Amino acid sequence: MARLEGRTKEQIVTVVSSEIIILNIFLTVFKLFGGIAAKSTAMMSDGVHSLADVFTSILVIISVKLDVRRSGRKHRFGPEPMECAAAIILSVMLFAIGLGIGWAGVNKIIAVDRGDHSAPGLLALIAAIVSMCVKEGMYWNNRWAARKTGSPAVMADAWHQRSDALASLGSFAGILGARMGAPVLDPVACLVICVLIIKVAIDIFREAVRKLSGKAPAEKAHGRRKGYGAGEMGGPDEHIEGKSRRRDNNK
Repeated sequence: MARLEGRTKEQIVTVVSSEIIILNIFLTVFKLFGGIAAKSTAMMSDGVHSLADVFTSILVIISVKLDVRRSGRKHRFGPEPMECAAAIILSVMLFAIGLGIGWAGVNKIIAVDRGDHSAPGLLALIAAIVSMCVKEGMYWNNRWAARKTGSPAVMADAWHQRSDALASLGSFAGILGARMGAPVLDPVACLVICVLIIKVAIDIFREAVRKLSGKAPAEKAHGRRKGYGAGEMGGPDEHIEGKSRRRDNNK
């Protein structure tokens, strides 16, 4: 990564995450096309998963930019609540996508049980292999950027890419099993992807809510302590000053 040496944290994260976004757009189109053409529910679900990853990487860029902007300001709250709100919106989107993928998988399992034993085409298998390789490369790329910048958001995104590679591995196993005579394995792989997406959504939501609920009370408490020490809201300094003025008037 010599090309990024000497860059700032914001520049490194923006460049690396932008490359991840471009690759995920390519994977989304390729996997959706492969899933539709090869009639693989698992691969279509994996394609939707890659589309969700585009928004995750966008959130990483926004988070780092807001964090850099906040560190340059001295006002109390900064833009962190906006970052948390964006994370909550993203988590809800991911959760809805996960449920949709799970519903598609269940319907496919029902169709197989009713006699639909059609196996996915070879293109879906190729798409799964390509996805595994590209996603693993994304993991190492993000991992380098996270260690270089010390960004926990980028490191979390790196592990997200690794989980995507494992999801693609599950798609590969399901598609291969379906092609070998067990068609139910394709929608079962779809359900595995559903669980992975919902888990990521819940983790993002819980972390964002924790930050929102934990930061504001701390700031308010700090403000009350600060106000009390400065003689606000009937603090001790105010009473001392009042007594001093009364003594001066009696003289």
